[in-house]
Amino acid sequence: MDLKVIHDNILFELNKSIEGYISPAEMDEILDRAQMEEFRYLIGDERTIQAGRAVATPSYGQLVKTSTDLEPFKKTFQFISRDYTPAISNGSGPSGIIVLPSDFLYPNSIVLSSQHRRIRIVNENELAFILDSPVLAPTIQRPIAILGNVGGLVNNYPVTNKKIQLFPNIGNSGIVYYFARPVKPNYVETISGRTRTYNQAASTQMEWNDVAINRVIERALKIAATHLKDATTLQINAQKNVS
Repeated sequence: MDLKVIHDNILFELNKSIEGYISPAEMDEILDRAQMEEFRYLIGDERTIQAGRAVATPSYGQLVKTSTDLEPFKKTFQFISRDYTPAISNGSGPSGIIVLPSDFLYPNSIVLSSQHRRIRIVNENELAFILDSPVLAPTIQRPIAILGNVGGLVNNYPVTNKKIQLFPNIGNSGIVYYFARPVKPNYVETISGRTRTYNQAASTQMEWNDVAINRVIERALKIAATHLKDATTLQINAQKNVS
């Protein structure tokens, strides 16, 4: 669905019951917040996890529909065993660190190329136990991984992206399957006097399919309505203070 159609749909619904103005830039911010709420919901909101049910509701992988809605955000990144340098940004050597793409948001899985085996992602609490275990200790053929933080140095080069640390701490080859962050919408228009002209080619469109975008619009309407009511309240209070 085109971004102008999305903007117009939201403004049409708001104008039926609420007076106020939302600029295109504000609308883009509202849409971005709404799409991130929808994205988190579809991935599996950890706030819905309950005792005796360790899976969020809903959760990616449970329904084909959920998988289809998230399709635009599924990405892959192939890493190799060569040493990381700015020119070879997918190198994982010499220390087994994978520098992830800038749009990386959540990992899905990591697969080792040589064995076609899934690399287990563990948390820091498990790491020491696994590394010290004579049975579970990782090998080059059966590595494990943890998610690293943002930035730092890799092979003495500064990086700004998130990272994955492989164990053993040596270069390896494989594919990271991950979810990318939905791109932020950007409504571009030109203004000549009182005439506003939408520039579709220069605008950044939303990536959701039409069914999913309608749910994003519903979320955006709630956020926009709250925004306008708050703005009206502030305006009324300001007038009272002046009078």
